[in-house]
Amino acid sequence: MQSKNWGAFLCDCRSTVNLDQKIIGAPVPLVKVATNPEEEIHTFAKEAEQQNIEHVLVGCCAEPAVFEQALKGKTLHFLNLKGKCFTPHSDTEKAHLKALKLINAEIRAASIRTQNKVPINPLRVENKIVIYTEFAEGMKMAGKLGDLFAEGQGGLTFCISPETEGMDNSPLSDQRVSLVSVEGRLGNLRITLEPRTIA
Repeated sequence: MQSKNWGAFLCDCRSTVNLDQKIIGAPVPLVKVATNPEEEIHTFAKEAEQQNIEHVLVGCCAEPAVFEQALKGKTLHFLNLKGKCFTPHSDTEKAHLKALKLINAEIRAASIRTQNKVPINPLRVENKIVIYTEFAEGMKMAGKLGDLFAEGQGGLTFCISPETEGMDNSPLSDQRVSLVSVEGRLGNLRITLEPRTIA
């Protein structure tokens, strides 16, 4: 991801922060240091459209909703320049240098995130629970959940390992199975069970 499609909207927190546009320079093609962000963001938004800006770094104390409303369709990256750069450093040069480092770091981080996209697997909540236990204690949890699901709040499948002790006279003996495999991801699990006959 190149910085040519980036813009930066910064503010001096209504003249309370010594942020100088001349010192900050032009780390990205479109840079604005505002004193009244709620008003100046609209001019910036028009310029961003004209320059085909896709990403906007926002280092400003105004509410995020101000930028989300004015810069619809843009990817916003919020930076706390006041708290991390200008409040801790009284030295103007050091504060601006750190601000530039944060800006460049966010551009690099965004580039890495874009190149290494993690596939989204939307979680489907279907109120289905499978409990597989090898211990008698697991039956206690299953019993509590069973009471909950008996009230119509979902479906519970209870599976017991053949190695579970203390089940000789239990009515649940016919639910003994071996866990063969669990595949997939959260929200789309495929569980394979093999029934076992107890001699």
